[in-house]
Amino acid sequence: MKRNPRKKLKLRSVLGRSLLLLIILFCLSLAIPPVLAQIDSPNTAQLIQQGKEYYNSGQFIKAIPIWQQTLKEFPPNSLNQAMVLSNLSLTYQQLGDWEKANAAIIQSLNILQSSKKTTEQQRILAQTLDIQGQLQQKTG
Repeated sequence: MKRNPRKKLKLRSVLGRSLLLLIILFCLSLAIPPVLAQIDSPNTAQLIQQGKEYYNSGQFIKAIPIWQQTLKEFPPNSLNQAMVLSNLSLTYQQLGDWEKANAAIIQSLNILQSSKKTTEQQRILAQTLDIQGQLQQKTG
């Protein structure tokens, strides 16, 4: 029984493209920073900056209580809460806590889907969907 060389070449091509796509997605997931929004309160801005610094320096365990405290600073179901929940999900992902990461991203998406569509809402939604995509990629 002879094997068709064209099928073999086609299979290699498909596998090569799939591997390339996987590598690109992995590299993109490493480069995604926490979501940022416009903040009016200096105290809240300071908390967000501190959470971002902890996250960027790999101190994820220290970032979590900062994100949780920041959540309390914003009105319930606000875009800013959605933004912080996305950052919290991203931080939990770095720690491999998939259940908490998923819960935070779902809560963020629920807020965003019930919010009025604005440029800011669409920007945060896009970043949140990207973070959700990373989570789905990491958890299969």
